[in-house]
Amino acid sequence: IMVTLKKLKTKLLQMLQNDFDTNEYAYYTNSTVEDYQRPCFFTQETIKSVDAINNYARQVRVEFVIEYLQETVDEVDMLIVAETIRNIFGKLFKVETTPVYIETFSYDIVGNENEVLQIIMEVSYTESVGIVTTDAEIMGSLSYKQRNEVR
Repeated sequence: IMVTLKKLKTKLLQMLQNDFDTNEYAYYTNSTVEDYQRPCFFTQETIKSVDAINNYARQVRVEFVIEYLQETVDEVDMLIVAETIRNIFGKLFKVETTPVYIETFSYDIVGNENEVLQIIMEVSYTESVGIVTTDAEIMGSLSYKQRNEVR
C-alpha cells in the first residue's frame, strides 16, 4: 500500500480532530488568507527528502507545520495545545498499515505579536518501489568443489 501526501495529511487531521473537535476548532490550509474563524489550526506539509534504501525501498521524510491561532492570546493554552499534540502523535502512528515515525517535534510562538503557536514535526516512513531491473546478466553458471573436513 502506497502512502501518499493526501493519505498522510488525512490521517494527521483525523488524529488532531479526535482531540480538537471540529465543532470548537476550524481547520485550514495555508492557502486560506482571510475569513477564517478562531480558534483554528492551519496545516501544511512538505516532502523534505526521498532517499533510496536499496533497489526495493526508499525512506520518505515529510515536514508538517501546524499553526494554532486563538481567539484571545493565551500562552498557557498554547503550551497545553503543544503538549497535547505531542502526545497525540507520540513516536509512531500508522497510515493504513504503514508505520510513520515522528523523527522530530518542536514548537515556537511566532507572529508579529507572538500570537501564533507553530509546531513543526518531521515524520518518516519506508515505501516499496518494486523491483528494479537492469540489463546486466545475473549469473551464467556456477561451479564449486566440496571440501571434506575431518574433526
